[in-house]
Amino acid sequence: MINHNPFNRALDYIEKNKGTFLSNLISIGQIPAPTGQEEQRASFLFERFEDIGINAYIDAAGNVVAEKEGDPKKPSILWVAHLDTVFDKKTDHVVHVDQNYIYGPGIADNCVGLAVLIRLAHIIQNEISEGIGHHYFAAVTGSEIGGNLYGMREVMGRLKEKITTVICLEGNRLGRIDHYAIGTYRFEIEVKTMGGHSWHDRDNPNAIRILHQFINQIETLSLPADSSINYAKTFGGTTYNLIPDRAILDVELRSNESRTLDKVFQQIKLAVSHFNQSEGDYIELKQVGLRPYGGIPADHPLVKVFEKVLKNLGIVPRLGGASSDGAISLSMRIPTVTIGLTNGFDLHTEKERVEIDTIFIGIRQAVNAISEINSGGL
Repeated sequence: MINHNPFNRALDYIEKNKGTFLSNLISIGQIPAPTGQEEQRASFLFERFEDIGINAYIDAAGNVVAEKEGDPKKPSILWVAHLDTVFDKKTDHVVHVDQNYIYGPGIADNCVGLAVLIRLAHIIQNEISEGIGHHYFAAVTGSEIGGNLYGMREVMGRLKEKITTVICLEGNRLGRIDHYAIGTYRFEIEVKTMGGHSWHDRDNPNAIRILHQFINQIETLSLPADSSINYAKTFGGTTYNLIPDRAILDVELRSNESRTLDKVFQQIKLAVSHFNQSEGDYIELKQVGLRPYGGIPADHPLVKVFEKVLKNLGIVPRLGGASSDGAISLSMRIPTVTIGLTNGFDLHTEKERVEIDTIFIGIRQAVNAISEINSGGL
């Protein structure tokens, strides 16, 4: 019996082709993709888009972007998943599978998102291609450590006038609907001194000691309740008998209010100025990353679409915020959500794993959302 409903055909395709999906997921997981070195994984995504028969290209930032033209009267959707992971190329990227889980570095964050991006492109190209709006698919670079979302910035610079909606795909926390971006400042505090021998020059200033003194000053600041500060990484010094002449601290500020974020950052800048005036000109502050705050209301139609879809799948929706690629599109006032596709565990460790069965619920979530949007949900 022929199924004439394209969305039902799409759901049938998901069920009948689980093996090919898992094969793609495993292949993606076995390709290292640290931030700034995503080329090999990008090439894999580009080849899969070509196999599907959808127009694709790799842009100046290394993003893989594909496009399926549709009805210009319907919403135009950009689907996004980031290519990079927090793991370097020295990490063993062998992927293991058992009856319930797939294991591997970055398998949840964000190999699942990339595999679902490929699957959605196939479905939209071959199963539900008629009667829907334009759909774009972007596998983006520079989302993780030090990337400052440069891939998403490039994509949005090119497509912002063409799209009405952005949906970011993340492999973890099925049921999440992140409808606002948590604002983030990332900066480096560097201390420089003359250094010297630990005995003969023992009166010289010690860069590590100065850094700790400054951290103590930061700790005296009164931080608003809707903000957080994280001392993420520190290093300095060379050996036992040398006074450190340099020490560096990487710091991250977060807040779900842009004014709060600016206020706290200005407090820290002022503390640097006061410290240098009173103790000596030792400290330099350098901003290295900014993820802007932005959001849509909890009752926005896009949020309501995913709430309805999740409830129909028997999943309790969980609304919240994220520090994801969606921060860029939200800052441009383009309705954006970040959704989870399965349940992951031990994230950002080499023991990272995802549930297999719930991945296919996550894919159905996305397909059902397209159906709702196409039926006037937005």
